[in-house]
Amino acid sequence: MKPVVIDTDIMLDILRGRNEQVRYQAQQYTLHYPRYSITQITLTELAHGFYKREGSLTTLNKILAQCEILTLTDSAAMLAGEMLARLESSGLTIGFADTIIAAVAVDQGRTLVSANEKHFRRIADLGYPLIVENWRLGSI
Repeated sequence: MKPVVIDTDIMLDILRGRNEQVRYQAQQYTLHYPRYSITQITLTELAHGFYKREGSLTTLNKILAQCEILTLTDSAAMLAGEMLARLESSGLTIGFADTIIAAVAVDQGRTLVSANEKHFRRIADLGYPLIVENWRLGSI
């Protein structure tokens, strides 16, 4: 099993513990890796949600102790820019934030774990080596 990048939707499933398949996949993953890997974008989205709903970062800080935060390197930023341009020119967009998440995964050679497979497949369809797994479906 290789390390993965966990997208915000699946990270929220892990935190909420409501989806049995995601809970199982997350447990299997932590047998091999002590921390979940998320991007700075996912961190921003999680912080935004916690500020809006809870107003406190105590819970979020406990969660972050379980996470490795993957930074946006220069090479990933350049790749994201290229992906954005190619998506736009083909008439397909997935948004700025998700393109950065995908670029970080590709740049680091990691699988992206997201329930939004169709959305991210647009990048793979352009020829980028992005592999997407959906832990809600139990694929690992």
